[in-house]
Amino acid sequence: MPEAESGKRRSSSSAGKRKSSTENKGQANVKRRRKRRKRGFFSFLLILLILLCMALIVIKTPLFNIETISVEGNVLVSDEDIIGASGIEVGQNILSHKSSYYEELILALPYISKVDIEKKFPSDVIITVEEEYEYAAVELETRTVICDKYGKSIKIAQAAEETEKLIKVSGCKTGVFETGGYIELSDEIATETMKRCFLCISDYGFLDVTKVDISDVDNIVFTVGDSLIVKVGKLGDDDELSYKMAYIKEVVDTLPHGISGIIDATNLEAGVSYRTGDYEHTPVPEEIEVPEGTGETTLSGEEATGNTEETESVTETEAPGAGEEIAVPEAGDAQIEVVAPENEPDGQNPEEI
Repeated sequence: MPEAESGKRRSSSSAGKRKSSTENKGQANVKRRRKRRKRGFFSFLLILLILLCMALIVIKTPLFNIETISVEGNVLVSDEDIIGASGIEVGQNILSHKSSYYEELILALPYISKVDIEKKFPSDVIITVEEEYEYAAVELETRTVICDKYGKSIKIAQAAEETEKLIKVSGCKTGVFETGGYIELSDEIATETMKRCFLCISDYGFLDVTKVDISDVDNIVFTVGDSLIVKVGKLGDDDELSYKMAYIKEVVDTLPHGISGIIDATNLEAGVSYRTGDYEHTPVPEEIEVPEGTGETTLSGEEATGNTEETESVTETEAPGAGEEIAVPEAGDAQIEVVAPENEPDGQNPEEI
């Protein structure tokens, strides 16, 4: 029995030593991990401190102070106005702000559509701009705002002479704007419609468009020259608008310059048609002759490419179903024929080109 008890004590003592050794190893590992964390933390602080010191040296050193500021691409806006709007100054550190910060400030200027700022280290700044010219006059209730083709306001028109050569946009409801900012009409759909009209007129080269009526966004109306009315209708999506404008452009190009009448593109499934007649404010010819028949005119594709022949202004007074007045050019790129169909009903469909 004493020997058994002695064996138990030795076994118990050995187990205690092993347990104590394991605990000591665990504590040592914990201490090592703590030391590694501390070293890593202090290393991070040291690197951060070095970087901050380097940044302060770069910002404070005269080596990176701006010495020259140049402006390129400007015609309408002076160098001084562009540099002044940017906030960039000679002697300022070239790294004090990102280029995008200065670009946003310059874009707030009227006429400026794009800005690119290039920093040439260590001390030169080049500002390159693109400008947009006055494009349209948006007639609001209390004032007329002149804008570029993107709808960015340029200034408020003070006299009618300022808008003579611009596209007149009518049918707008009240809108808000800041000079150099984009015009926002009270109706968001009308705002988007106006901008799309500007872009499609510009992209398709409708140089003679003088008026755009957006009073009904589903029935847009252009005026080409003084009295050629283009009933565009609803613009539709981009593909529909592109197809419609290309179709209208082709028809307009076949007509003699300065001709009066109506081009109807409201229903592309039926085609784009042209007919003579008055539409709202179409000018009335002073000299009138009354021929037999209805006096409706039709432009054929073959005649559009042939030699021109002189024709006369025609007004119908008694023929049923005809427009009150028809303005036919004296001469042009196409031959105009007077057709007198029998028993023509009122509200007839226009002849297609």
